[in-house]
Formats: sequence, C-alpha cells, structure tokens
Amino acid sequence: MLRYKTSENICESEVTHVNTIELIEVVLPHERMAYRDILLLADDWEEEVERYIREGELYIAADGQRVLGACLMIPASPDEAEIKNIAVLPEYRGKGLGKEIIRGKRHPRAGHGRV
Repeated sequence: MLRYKTSENICESEVTHVNTIELIEVVLPHERMAYRDILLLADDWEEEVERYIREGELYIAADGQRVLGACLMIPASPDEAEIKNIAVLPEYRGKGLGKEIIRGKRHPRAGHGRV
C-alpha cells in the first residue's frame, strides 16, 4: 500500500509487491543533498546531479526508516514536466515503485498536464 501525502489530501494505491510506503511530496531545495546518493543510482555523473538537484521538485518514497526511491521533475511548461532523474533501490526495482512515485506526483493534479 502506498500512501500519498499531499497538501490537499491523503489517498492510497495498491502496490502489491511492497509494504506500506509513504510518498513525501516535495523535498525543499536546502534539504536535497541528503538524497544525492539515491539520485546517483540513476545518474552516475556526480557533477550533473549536484547541478540539477536544487531545480524543480524532488519527490521521495520511504518506508519510514529509509528512502526507497526518488524522482526529480523540472517544469518544462505550465502543462508538462521533465523527469530529470528517477531512482529506486535495486531490491525494489521492477515492482512498480517508480511508477507509483510518478503517479503520486501527478495525483493532486490528475488530468491537469502530463509528465
């Protein structure tokens, strides 16, 4: 079960291969360096990650004790966003967690724009 924390509400989605995971909506820019290592799972160019880590919006999925995945999106236009980085711990790959992070990001505005 994945719970989405948004400023508007909390909703749930079935993710059958993982335990209860919380999607934390946005990580503030000054707190993002703490998530650098997980972003480096998807982009091994450290200088590039450090360049874009403070841009856009960073969403993370955590099980309460550790971060399982992250997605950094940068607005491309009022209706579109570019996925700059999406990373999931190896043991959670192939289980839909990355899709759920993106879906959770889109949930508050479902039908209003695209990623």
